[in-house]
Amino acid sequence: MVDHTNVDLDVNALLATATVEELQDIQEYERQIIVTLTNLQLGEEIPIEKFVLKLAGYRVIHHLYQLRRGRFIRWIRRGESTLKSGGILTDIKYTDKGVNLVLKIFRNRILQIRFDDCVFFQQYNLFGC
Repeated sequence: MVDHTNVDLDVNALLATATVEELQDIQEYERQIIVTLTNLQLGEEIPIEKFVLKLAGYRVIHHLYQLRRGRFIRWIRRGESTLKSGGILTDIKYTDKGVNLVLKIFRNRILQIRFDDCVFFQQYNLFGC
């Protein structure tokens, strides 16, 4: 799994090169995360701020067409309050029972998750979200 804590990023340089539209997109992604987490009713014992910090750099996926293969996704199963570690989206399978997302997770294991059973968050790229 990739360790994102030791990445040397010059945030000011990134923001200086970002356009107004890109910055507005980032603000909209953050707003959608807060609204989605509020609607999930995760429980009072887990503050929403904890999830918002963990989901910085992600956007909420409402529809299949928003998914992009090769991007890292995380999810919360409906009815639960655990943010899953996540994996890289490798394929989308259409079955008689619904749509499954195929993910490559820790130690190159493959996992399938039903799209309708979870709320998904996909990591975005600042330039070309």
